[in-house]
Amino acid sequence: MRRLFKYLIAIFFYYSGLLTIYAYLKNRRGRGNNPIILMYHRILDDNRKGQAEIQPGMCTTQSVFDGQMKFIARRYRPISFGGLVDMKRKKDPMPPRTMAITFDDGWQDNYQNALPVLKNHNVPAIIFLATDLLEAKRLPVFLDVSLLLAEGDIWPDRAVAIFKEVARENNLVGNVKNLDDRRLESISSSAVRFMETLMLLDYRYIGIIAERMKKAAGIDDSAWAGQRWLLNWDEISEMMRYKIEFGSHGQSHDLLIHLPPDQIKSELAESKRILESRLGRPVLYFSYPNGDHNAEIRKLTEEAGYLAATAIFKDTLPGEQADLFALRRIGISEGSALGPAGHFSKAVFACLIEGLF
Repeated sequence: MRRLFKYLIAIFFYYSGLLTIYAYLKNRRGRGNNPIILMYHRILDDNRKGQAEIQPGMCTTQSVFDGQMKFIARRYRPISFGGLVDMKRKKDPMPPRTMAITFDDGWQDNYQNALPVLKNHNVPAIIFLATDLLEAKRLPVFLDVSLLLAEGDIWPDRAVAIFKEVARENNLVGNVKNLDDRRLESISSSAVRFMETLMLLDYRYIGIIAERMKKAAGIDDSAWAGQRWLLNWDEISEMMRYKIEFGSHGQSHDLLIHLPPDQIKSELAESKRILESRLGRPVLYFSYPNGDHNAEIRKLTEEAGYLAATAIFKDTLPGEQADLFALRRIGISEGSALGPAGHFSKAVFACLIEGLF
């Protein structure tokens, strides 16, 4: 019902022309310098649509992504992230509907499923890489949990039960900031809420939850760890030939707001050094893991030699759009732009990226 209601609003605004007026007035308020930046993570095969729907905010199927890029290529002005940053640094007015496409983490399916679509529609993009994950071929533990939600009928009952079990055993409720009984009970409402609450926890507790989820799903830990989830350097090298830029997502993907200043400096500098050595070109752009940042982290990012950094929509204020070290992005996933029948809707997508939803 909620999807239908959203769809009807989108149809009305899109086809009546009100969305065009809304976008124009919003651009006027921003003095013509507010580009749209979209954030993606994974692009899955169409036969994995069920996984795309369960993994919150992480996945889009290839056919839906194709519809989105086709729409963007026709109706917007997609440019490279570097070009966008250059215009903002020079304070050049942004042409209406200027847009940049970004990906976080460097998933292998960015090469397998996203690259062919981007090439077909001549849309540039940037992928932010966490160097330790590429080198060690491992995932941060919270991404393990996100992937596990789509395995072995884990979601929702067993996943919720395991989370609550770990919370009780370790006396987390009331002792973890923003985690109370009401919040804990809400995790069963959606996978999005589950993951948002999970990210309140220390990594050691997330690790316990991941291990118990693997056991509940009958997954062999060594086989799970042996899978290649992320891009390799050969794939990265090939993607660079097709308008794909690369930036840093840190070394470990640890949330910078939880690290001491010396470790933050290391995450910024070492990831930059490794990427520049591997790619053979300057790495000038950074993406804060999970979007989390503060004024000190932004200062350290600039001092490390980056020219810009991306956050996410919920972690910034409208007035911060002009700040090159807190560029706001709109997260896109499978359910972001679907009509009531579950197919791509350009009306819903347009309303989302113009900020109506």
